[in-house]
Amino acid sequence: MSGALGGDLGWSTTTRTDVGVVVAARLPWTLLLMVLGLALAACAGVVLALVSSLRPGGLVARVLTGSLWVLSAVPSFLVATTLMAVLSLGLGWLPAGGLTNPGASLTAGQVGRHLVLPVVAVALSQLPWITLHLHRATTAQLRTTATEAARLRGVPEGRVLARHVLPGAAVPTLAIAGARLPEVVAGSVLVEQVFGWPGLGQGLVEAALAQDFALLASATVLLTTVAVLGGLLADLALVRIDPRTDPDAL
Repeated sequence: MSGALGGDLGWSTTTRTDVGVVVAARLPWTLLLMVLGLALAACAGVVLALVSSLRPGGLVARVLTGSLWVLSAVPSFLVATTLMAVLSLGLGWLPAGGLTNPGASLTAGQVGRHLVLPVVAVALSQLPWITLHLHRATTAQLRTTATEAARLRGVPEGRVLARHVLPGAAVPTLAIAGARLPEVVAGSVLVEQVFGWPGLGQGLVEAALAQDFALLASATVLLTTVAVLGGLLADLALVRIDPRTDPDAL
């Protein structure tokens, strides 16, 4: 602890190098995977929530919500292995893991192709709770007095959705997002291990198996910090969207 306060994170027994060097090399890949996975899940969740909310009792909404409840019960490592078995080993469309092909240079094209499956795995693991919460919130927002008044004034439907429905629906979803970020971090760790993605999560698993306590402690603290900072950003975004949630404004 005293060394960490001075910037010395210790010596990794598995990589035979300073822990700070390992963390600096692995943390950006973990952040890239998490950010892209959450962004993809959020974009898909908004579309699916709007589609299912237009007719909440219809066949499409029932099938969609039922499928999402089933998907929510599937662990992230099983989602990852299924994607690998079908899209990589079965169809051969995408590489099964790693950062690049063996012997290939580290280029944007190589990283992009190898990043597709891990990002989709993270997104599918987070898609159910994002979509289901947005579905409930958008269903309520589509039938509020403000929304109906906007339609009566002749406001185009696209603007009604963008200005009235989605901002209101984002408030409860963001409130839950901060509490679920540790789950996102844990899911990303498992996805990294399945696909051999060289992020901090994979380093955490390797350090635990090899009893590399210096790397294990640093990786655990940093991943916890990422979750805490992500929750703080979610709270700040919530205050930005709905100033009523700011306790200083009360």
